[in-house]
Amino acid sequence: MGYRKSALSNWGGRWPGRVAWRLFLSACLLAVAVGCGSPLATPTPLAPQEVALSATPAPALLRVQSTPSQARVYLNDEDRGLTPLDLTVSAGEHRLRLEKAGCAPLDLLVAVGPGQEMVISETLDDQAAPRVTLEQLPASVVADAGLKVVATAEDNVAVVEMALLVDDQPVQQVGEASLRHNVNTLLLEPGQHELVVTARDAAGNEGRAQATIVVVAATATALPSPAPTEIPPTAMATTTSATTTSPQPTPRPTMTRVPVQPVSAHWDEITIDTYAYEQALYTDPEGAGQPYPLLHRDQVGGPRPRAFRVLVLRNEYLELTLMPELGGRVYQARYLPTGQVLFYNNRVIKPTHWGPLDQGWWLAVGGMEFCLPVDEHGYVTAEPWDATVSQGADGSATVTMRITEASRNIEARVAITLRPNEAGFHLRSTLHNPNAEARALQFWMNAMLSPGGHGVQPSLRFYYPTSEVIVHSRGDSALPDAHGVMAWPVHDGRDMAQYGNWRDWLGFFAPNLRAPFTAVYDDAAQLGMVRTFPPDLAQGAKLFGFGSGFGDVGAYTDDGSQYVEMWGGLTPTFWDYTTLAANASVTWDEFWYVLSGSGGPSLATDEVALSVTREGDALRVVVAAPRPFRGTLLVTQGDQQLLREDVVVRPDASHVAICGNIAWNMGTRPTVRIVDDAGRVIASYEV
Repeated sequence: MGYRKSALSNWGGRWPGRVAWRLFLSACLLAVAVGCGSPLATPTPLAPQEVALSATPAPALLRVQSTPSQARVYLNDEDRGLTPLDLTVSAGEHRLRLEKAGCAPLDLLVAVGPGQEMVISETLDDQAAPRVTLEQLPASVVADAGLKVVATAEDNVAVVEMALLVDDQPVQQVGEASLRHNVNTLLLEPGQHELVVTARDAAGNEGRAQATIVVVAATATALPSPAPTEIPPTAMATTTSATTTSPQPTPRPTMTRVPVQPVSAHWDEITIDTYAYEQALYTDPEGAGQPYPLLHRDQVGGPRPRAFRVLVLRNEYLELTLMPELGGRVYQARYLPTGQVLFYNNRVIKPTHWGPLDQGWWLAVGGMEFCLPVDEHGYVTAEPWDATVSQGADGSATVTMRITEASRNIEARVAITLRPNEAGFHLRSTLHNPNAEARALQFWMNAMLSPGGHGVQPSLRFYYPTSEVIVHSRGDSALPDAHGVMAWPVHDGRDMAQYGNWRDWLGFFAPNLRAPFTAVYDDAAQLGMVRTFPPDLAQGAKLFGFGSGFGDVGAYTDDGSQYVEMWGGLTPTFWDYTTLAANASVTWDEFWYVLSGSGGPSLATDEVALSVTREGDALRVVVAAPRPFRGTLLVTQGDQQLLREDVVVRPDASHVAICGNIAWNMGTRPTVRIVDDAGRVIASYEV
């Protein structure tokens, strides 16, 4: 420090007076501030005491979010865009205004400090009622003709419920923005009737549309001589009986030719209460599932509304809702003739303590998820998948979901196809290993089902054509433990195919099926789903359910509801892995379709499903199909033909036949066959 003093003293002795010295110092400071390289630049005189240096305050960040999203944001009266929106602002007070059509505007005054990041999350007051469109109805209808009611609704946020009322009496209710229902006009008195369709949003706003129809009493008319007939649009089933060995031939029915309507496909948005789990995610470089995240369970925030983009496919019988951003899942399948749903949808998306052991969590959403490359839901059911939509020449629509699984670098692709006139969807799964070495992996699809409503009932039954299953896990101590073999469907006198007999959770594998199908069917809801698959490639068939005594429902939902899981997989069990060679691929097709009003299947193929039951000394056969079908029903016993009938069925019109004159004490069992128009036996079931 003595050297610097002396140098300054010498310089000071060369300048005439203290004011000159201050001027020189000020000039040097100014030169440095503007980048001047020479201290001899002409100085600008400054008054004593006026030299001051101050830093510019750091800007702040406002993260503006709203429910509903896409609200217009005004910052100090300037339009800055739509929520969610990040705004860089100066420190201090700012005026914010949020506006969205149908909602009350919201004004805010926010104060933010230098460098501060502030999250502003506001719920706007929704004041707009949904707009209901009711397709035109006839002014009058004959009582035995029935009445099809089709309505849709639009809302500035989202429609959560629609209902149909006839003369102020509710007859149908759905939890979506479209409603289709066939009114049984035979139940209505002749005369004038009022139809009202209502739509409600989450804020309780209600819109409505109404129409008046006149029901005309049916009049008897003389019937012409027997001739081929078409199935009337309102028919649900036809019943015939045969009690002789040589049934009289009847005129062959014909199918109604319906013009093919292409499958529609469009993007939409749904809002679901979702726990704030993403803020609790973290990664562990040493973890086996790297790079997939782990979960700090104590850091998960409570549920709040969250919007998800969805793809909606629709044909005459089925509406599919797909959710690419959460595992590429099939979120819902709705059977349009009755408005009933097939899949379970959790009313709150919630992280659970289940999932792969090395990851330790799984997101309970519902629908059908695609699980790889390990067991127990895999790593990618909460990851975003890429989605593309294509239209087929046959009028079909296909959504192809793609993801590259990061821990093994496996490319997965699932193509979901909906075709015209089918009450089912096709899945084509492809796994490709682009690596220079082989990879061991698993792939499963998990359908979380509750046919007919939100949550399963004791009336649900399971159809797994086998005599024994292998237990994966169980909570009922009366059942075999993991890896144990259990008789199916009856174990120790208990019919385990009936969900009402399950006392606690149970999961099992069925690797030795007699026929390549599995199904669930709710007898009370008269609705179920069938899975058919190629058993040489898709070797896995699994079932899981919670049972009446399950005590940890709150781990996955907040409303106490239950569902069952029907799984299909590449490997026989969770304990098996398949090896995909270097640069190799595997592809297979499955078909998942709806059964309605037909009973559970004794046998199901891609083309038909047979429900065969004994009623006293007779045999009751129900023929159902996922698409319009015409063929022949044969019942034989040994060399004797007991029944031969022509059948014409649609997804909403089954064929019922009663076959008597069966010798049940014979050593030979009756056999039921379905033959198509080309003479092929497409289904054969030995009673």
